[in-house]
Amino acid sequence: MTLENALEVLENREKQILLALGKKDGLQVEDIAKETKEKADSVRHDVARLKELGLVKIEEETKTIYEVSKEGEKVIKEGMLESMLIDKVGKGQVKTLSQEWNVAIGHAKRRDWITLDNGIIKLTPKGKSAIGKETEEEKVLKIIKAKKICYENDLKKTEKEIIPTLKKRGNLIIEKKENIHTAYLTANGKNAVKKGLKTENTINLLTPELIRGGDWKKTKFRSYNVEAPVPPLWGGRKHPLRHIIKMIEEVFVEMGFSEMKGPWVETAFWCMDSMWIPQDHPAREVQDTFYLPGKGKLPDKKLVAAVKEVQENGGNTGSTGYQTPWKPEIAEKLLLRTHTTATTFRQFGIEKIKPPAKMFCIDRIFRNETTDKTHLPEFHQVEGFVMDDSINFRHLLGLLKEFYAKLGVKRLRFKPYYNPYTEPSIEIFGWSDQLNRWIEVGNSGQFRPESLAPYGINANVVAWGLGLERIAMQVYELTDIRELLGHTSNFEWLRTYKIPRRQI
Repeated sequence: MTLENALEVLENREKQILLALGKKDGLQVEDIAKETKEKADSVRHDVARLKELGLVKIEEETKTIYEVSKEGEKVIKEGMLESMLIDKVGKGQVKTLSQEWNVAIGHAKRRDWITLDNGIIKLTPKGKSAIGKETEEEKVLKIIKAKKICYENDLKKTEKEIIPTLKKRGNLIIEKKENIHTAYLTANGKNAVKKGLKTENTINLLTPELIRGGDWKKTKFRSYNVEAPVPPLWGGRKHPLRHIIKMIEEVFVEMGFSEMKGPWVETAFWCMDSMWIPQDHPAREVQDTFYLPGKGKLPDKKLVAAVKEVQENGGNTGSTGYQTPWKPEIAEKLLLRTHTTATTFRQFGIEKIKPPAKMFCIDRIFRNETTDKTHLPEFHQVEGFVMDDSINFRHLLGLLKEFYAKLGVKRLRFKPYYNPYTEPSIEIFGWSDQLNRWIEVGNSGQFRPESLAPYGINANVVAWGLGLERIAMQVYELTDIRELLGHTSNFEWLRTYKIPRRQI
């Protein structure tokens, strides 16, 4: 198109863009929007049309942008965990190993800031000199925070080298990709500006007033380019765990299982006492369990009496029990369910399930655990049991292998384990190509007679509890469980993850 023809079809807003580029060539769309006081989306449309007219050329570049996350803000305010630790060690406020400082101790050791001598924390010379000083991670976080928009190229080489650490350390930064469109005047565009562009008002909305008064006949309306580039809009999509849950449900249904459900808030009776966990078991401590105020109701007196008897002396199972008094006030305590096995025993005690039976449950559980690459305090468990006179432990191993194979996890290991309510018991480990090691993915076993006696169950029962998020890590090839769930989720990955498909 000739320059004269292009000038004839130019609209007011497009002329304003040319004039803005005439003052300063090579402007990004957002900068043009500020200069012309128009919306960025409208400017994108106009710039695209100017490109078609041969007056403007557009250069597109994908840039990486960094923002400080909420966790990063906390680090800026309080410092890295290991910095806080050596400061307290230096002041004598922390002296020995404790669960509270487990993660910080690990990081401090890697920096050669501390040594451990029979559980006593001692500062190294390097650790002493680091007290009160900012780490490189803290410095880079402050640099990113200080910039309104921090592009990757704004950082020095040494600062860029810290970025992977900030991602690994609980996603202290948020990484985004942004497509930058920069507009430049072509030779025709520069000539158009030199000729002088007269702006005139155009209307982009047809109103009832324009129609009634007839003014629409003498009004110039602006046109729109529906093919102009626009910023990406991320619509809603299913959380990746929903796909895994659906896959697992399909596998269980194919294998003849029916689903069961149970409450998140449980009594200690259903979560522990009902399955022959002693009342002084370490798992009941607040270090492992989230207790709630108040107390819950126990089931019918006959069942409570049967549980009490088998706890104290083994009842008619041939066991001697735990030989300690069973206290109902402990069983009445309310807590957040620590495993979905409580749902299984609700089926035994309330629904009176009888053999043969195969049931499963996929639901949320809560444990007071330190968050790391493979642990979360709130996660999902896949619970299942099979009740039949002829079922045995070898059947359980076959079920687990078949189940995991259908999800694409084919390398399994079984390790002997202790559970109060199952014997034999095993831990299940799956090989992770991403972590290059075996990770625990579940726990299983055959219920002991003591755990079944109060319900009058004489058949064999095998059962298992599997970590849903651990399975998801395998299927989605993740190295950090925190990218999947919680406030440290990787939003870029959540927007773009590939929906998994069944293997069998």
